[in-house]
Amino acid sequence: MNLNQVVLSASIRGLISLIGVFISLYTSQRTIKSQSERFEKEFQRRFTDKLYELRLDSYPKAFEITDDLRSEFLLKKVISIEKLTSICMKLLRWNKTRAGFLLSESSLRDCYAIG
Repeated sequence: MNLNQVVLSASIRGLISLIGVFISLYTSQRTIKSQSERFEKEFQRRFTDKLYELRLDSYPKAFEITDDLRSEFLLKKVISIEKLTSICMKLLRWNKTRAGFLLSESSLRDCYAIG
């Protein structure tokens, strides 16, 4: 073998090695990205599950507070200002508990609109 063949052979082996490294790098990055997305989705799912669980614990009190409104609305009765004020105050106090952190954006907006 002459010098040109040795250099050519070494160059081909080096090129093949570099291609292998780039393929491994690409595969590793795709795997890391895929795992990261999977972990993010799992975190979001767990967060949502916990949020719904906490809401199920807190929301019944709000329904209890507003039950008089619902029953009087269904019976088409006139709601007195004093009763409406009392319900609003109770609802605002309820909102100042942990439940206020659990409200959706639209529920929070509605709660402040009442107050």
